[in-house]
Amino acid sequence: MNIIKSILFPGLFCAIALAACEKQLDTDKVNFEVTTNKTTYKVGDTVTFKFAGNPDNITFFSGEEGYKYEFRSRIKATGKPQFQFTSYAQFGVQTNTLQVLASTDFSGIVDQNIANGGWKDITNLTTLSTGTDNTASGVVDLTQFIGDKPLYLAYHFVGQAGTTQRTWTIKNFSVQNKLNDGPLVSVADQITAGFTQISLKNPSAVWVIAADNIKITGGNTTSLENDDWVVSKPLYLDKVSPDVGVALKNITTKMTSYPYIFTKAGTYKITFLATNATVNKSESVVKELTITVEP
Repeated sequence: MNIIKSILFPGLFCAIALAACEKQLDTDKVNFEVTTNKTTYKVGDTVTFKFAGNPDNITFFSGEEGYKYEFRSRIKATGKPQFQFTSYAQFGVQTNTLQVLASTDFSGIVDQNIANGGWKDITNLTTLSTGTDNTASGVVDLTQFIGDKPLYLAYHFVGQAGTTQRTWTIKNFSVQNKLNDGPLVSVADQITAGFTQISLKNPSAVWVIAADNIKITGGNTTSLENDDWVVSKPLYLDKVSPDVGVALKNITTKMTSYPYIFTKAGTYKITFLATNATVNKSESVVKELTITVEP
């Protein structure tokens, strides 16, 4: 009989302990409220958000651009994609030596077959330098290229033999998405465009990719013909990064208030996400306030 007890009792003890552990891993209902002294402030005022309750975690969404709760899961947004850059043409008198191209059919493989990438010539939508540095291209509307496939942008340089070839410098490359709800979202810039170059003729003159520009130096009167490309990485014109919140506290801290200063006038929908969580369960409440910030 003692043998039976020694088998049953430890098993019963483990079952009770397991049940206790499971109970400990349950989470409490979230108790959380947020208030402010008023709803209208001036730019530069300190807005003090007062908390009641002590949830495990609090995340703050200020309602400013990039910090809106309703966009926390957004990865695409409708808007008008805009492309612009500045250019500088130097030396020589050769004409039509630079093309600005766009393609949603390009494979992304930069090789000797690059010219077969389904490129559309959009040079006529831009203003190119005729000898002046930092000539603004103007804003090019890329709406026609929005779709399921990414867009590639390219600069194609051709230098003829027999006369001095042009030198081209491209700076301030920028692709932005002007969202329908107002803000401009960066798609790519001079640094993040991920340019790749290839020379189809005369490898002694190639596009040089630097942090602040891309440049090709054409040859002199004795140089061979040049045919050179520089291509961006794939650009997703309607892609946006989800908005984010600021983590104010976790389970190891206690917080009764939070001060914040708005630097621009406007009406802000402010959101606090309060959460209690264990490995098994999570419960949250969302509290929203509307604040008007005057100039």
